[in-house]
Amino acid sequence: MAGEEWVGLILALRLFGYAVVTPIFEELFIRSFVMRQADAWEVADFRDLPIARYSLRSMLVTVVIFTAGHVPWEYWVCVPWVFLSNLWFYYRKSLSAVILLHGTTNAALLALAVWGGDLLANPDGTPFSFWFFV
Repeated sequence: MAGEEWVGLILALRLFGYAVVTPIFEELFIRSFVMRQADAWEVADFRDLPIARYSLRSMLVTVVIFTAGHVPWEYWVCVPWVFLSNLWFYYRKSLSAVILLHGTTNAALLALAVWGGDLLANPDGTPFSFWFFV
């Protein structure tokens, strides 16, 4: 839409947003605040709880809140991704590890959308577009 000469810059900005900005803010909100607030609800200040402290409540609440932030057709991949990344977070106990995981996942989805058109074909034989991912 902006013209061929702007494609590189626009893709670089999208990559920066998807792989850097979004993971930092989503993980700070979900894993640092929501996850601890789920356990501290009516008991304590969430800041008194350590990050990456496993509980069934924190697992379920973060899966629901993270999934609700996505569109319904993404739920089939969003739910297992957030569940598995929660396990990674509980294991590593590091916000930077899960931010890196999230950024890498988003960057891979953008790369798939840009360069993955020849991987699959539509029923009519035209290349399949992965742009719905991003």
